[in-house]
Amino acid sequence: MNRWKSDIGYHVPKLTLLEIWPLNSFIGDKQNINVIDVGSNTGLWCQAFMNTFGEQIASYHAIEPLEGNLKIFKSRIDAGLVPFDSKAVLHQFCVGPHNGTVEIGFHNEVSTLASVVLDEVQVGNRLVRNEHKKKIRQVRLDSFCTSRNIDYVDLVKVDVEGYEWDVFEGATTLLKSQTVELILFEFGQHQGNLQQSFKQFWDLLSGYGYHIYRQAVGRNFFGLQYIASYDESLEEFDSMWMILASKQKHTESLNNPFVIGKYYPKK
Repeated sequence: MNRWKSDIGYHVPKLTLLEIWPLNSFIGDKQNINVIDVGSNTGLWCQAFMNTFGEQIASYHAIEPLEGNLKIFKSRIDAGLVPFDSKAVLHQFCVGPHNGTVEIGFHNEVSTLASVVLDEVQVGNRLVRNEHKKKIRQVRLDSFCTSRNIDYVDLVKVDVEGYEWDVFEGATTLLKSQTVELILFEFGQHQGNLQQSFKQFWDLLSGYGYHIYRQAVGRNFFGLQYIASYDESLEEFDSMWMILASKQKHTESLNNPFVIGKYYPKK
């Protein structure tokens, strides 16, 4: 079997698709969309996104710090698994609160769990130790967009194993100006380990005028729930969730199979 077949595989996991499909409600048939994928890993998310929205994309910037992950990403492209791959530009660096260098920890050169802030990552019953360290270039998202003359971004996706808050600290200009239409990021167990709260993310993003949604997945449904106001029941850290911040105001027209009504606090 060819190496790319054994390392990559042909199929996109259902979990990845459940993150992407609800975006249909917000992207719709919009054309010439610009995407920045912070923590693109081996390109699986890009592959699924291109399969869904590829014809509508103008540019897709995939940012990943580990060389091993980028090699798999490139192999995925070479194998023809990523449609519209000519629109994808791969970058090797970290995104964070300042320009310069940062140390990242990892347990393997090909890893979905590499982190700047977590030395250990719990995955189910498995504990992964990021015992290997290396210095890597770090760039503020504000600086990246300025250097590329990017004046509007339709979607920023952030999946960086607990470093999400730091990414936002390096994107204050973009957030203040609402240059970004949609922000999709991971939240949950890692933030709990770092003693971060949902409230600090809520205050930051809602303070800039964004409307917040939380991933909802059940046995017979999936989608996003609109969070009308903050509640302490949102402080859940036993698993990982995808959170969507949108400039688009929530309306009843968004209540469809991809947006499952509102979030109601647990009693």
